[in-house]
Amino acid sequence: MSKFVIFGCSLSAEGHVMSWPQRISEVTGINCVNLAVPASSNQLQIERFKEYILDNQLEKDDIVIWEITGAERGHQRTKFKIAENYIKETPYRQWSEEGMKLGTHCALPQRKNQFDNEYRFDYLCHHQITLKMEIDEPQLLEDILFFLTVARQYTNNLVILIGWKTAISPKYYNQFISILKERRFNYIDSHIIDHSIENNIPLDKSLHPTQKGYFSYADNCIIPKLKELGMI
Repeated sequence: MSKFVIFGCSLSAEGHVMSWPQRISEVTGINCVNLAVPASSNQLQIERFKEYILDNQLEKDDIVIWEITGAERGHQRTKFKIAENYIKETPYRQWSEEGMKLGTHCALPQRKNQFDNEYRFDYLCHHQITLKMEIDEPQLLEDILFFLTVARQYTNNLVILIGWKTAISPKYYNQFISILKERRFNYIDSHIIDHSIENNIPLDKSLHPTQKGYFSYADNCIIPKLKELGMI
């Protein structure tokens, strides 16, 4: 039986309000595996996708919805563990409260590396290391295109969206969208944050959509697109 598999940042992750992935799962009755991580980078989403493929979890009929987040966000994966006593085997989409207090800002892993049987930890975009990184955006966009191309080899149902329009710099945005269209990727042209703004739905204090905004995006953008494509 098919399922939704979600990649993205806090705009797609489960949080303090019902997310758009939860909404589409509720409306369609299709189970959802949410691999989105708050404050994550596009590189972290690529890592999650690689792990999911290596563990043979993606089925041909699964519906993959991949949210592209800010291209300026840095990322570093490491075996280094700060304060060993509080890092536990916690699902990677959850943050360590103690880690946040200490400023580690790392995403915790769910699986171990197959070769050394050790966990890798991912520093998120707020970490002092990633904040200092210089991002080669053109190379990053090529990497994203490559892994989207790979994803399409594993599932018949891939849909791409962008968290907010300026997640990709104006210099490359139109070119990136043109390539998606030329290569016939299934793309939702309405962005999560922009949808709320354009429909006069106030954002919350963190500048994320409210539950009303997420529901509106699910009901008016994602679900109609999935129906149009014959995925639901």
